[in-house]
Amino acid sequence: MSKHKNHFPAFKAKVALAALSNEKTTNELSSEFCVHQTQIHRLLKQLKESAAGIFAGEVKTEEAKKAK
Repeated sequence: MSKHKNHFPAFKAKVALAALSNEKTTNELSSEFCVHQTQIHRLLKQLKESAAGIFAGEVKTEEAKKAK
């Protein structure tokens, strides 16, 4: 039996954006979203690393997918 939860991308984005806003501490976000603090740091790092790809056209946004 696995203890790992598979979260949807929208949930991960919500958590990472909340962490990026710096309105709450990582501890507060951890309690609010029921994820470990380490996971929040990983999601934030992943968001920062992939953000440039969105503007470079490497990552397709929902809007771009609908335009096809």
